[in-house]
Amino acid sequence: MLLHLLLPGLGHMFWREYLFGVFIFLVMLMAGALFVLSLFIALPVYAQLIVWGLPLAFYLVSFGDLFRTVRGRQIKHPQSPRKARIYGAVAVAYQLLWPLAPVNFAWQNAPDVFVLESNNLAPLFKSGDLVKASRLSYMVNTYFVDKPIFHSLPDRFDIVRFRFDSTELSGIVIGLPGEDIEIIGGVVTANGVPQLQSSATSRLVNGDWPLATAGGYSLLIAYPELGQVRDVYEVPITDLIGKMEKLL
Repeated sequence: MLLHLLLPGLGHMFWREYLFGVFIFLVMLMAGALFVLSLFIALPVYAQLIVWGLPLAFYLVSFGDLFRTVRGRQIKHPQSPRKARIYGAVAVAYQLLWPLAPVNFAWQNAPDVFVLESNNLAPLFKSGDLVKASRLSYMVNTYFVDKPIFHSLPDRFDIVRFRFDSTELSGIVIGLPGEDIEIIGGVVTANGVPQLQSSATSRLVNGDWPLATAGGYSLLIAYPELGQVRDVYEVPITDLIGKMEKLL
């Protein structure tokens, strides 16, 4: 059961059901690929349920089939501890090395969790809050590609964590790639068009800021302080850490 949990199909292969084990592995491999693909394509809810739900249901049912196989074969065809250790090593290596394996994927894409040290985003985020910056909101990291693979850009007025001159900061996205941005009386204008979204986040953007332009692969991120925009940073999208959400 543990082998099957770590590497779908390996439990069946251990008990010499090689074809069915390979079939299970290929189904789950395609399910993992479809999950990553779904990050790049907007799917309706029912399509997501089909893409993720059917392979998951099949995987859960396969545990029952494996239980039946073990009960029928463990007395007549016992397996050696050495074989178990070899299969176990393969399963652990799969989880650590394969990009779509849950352990490797979670390790590469785990959110940054930190304690906020500034009140610049109060009252939404206060100093001392436990916060996470979720990478998966915008990107997928894999060990075989040096830079993150973006599946979407932040929306205007998203609160994000980013790097600037080797320092990690938190701010509000006000400009997307290629936009001319100006703040007049707390109203953000993008390419001359006022952005009048009314939200708790947009109300943190107050004051004035002169015209600034985001590069083709950059964002403009406002850093508010004491109720006013203190700075606006031009941040390459590769320096984006993730979307901020409060934990505690």
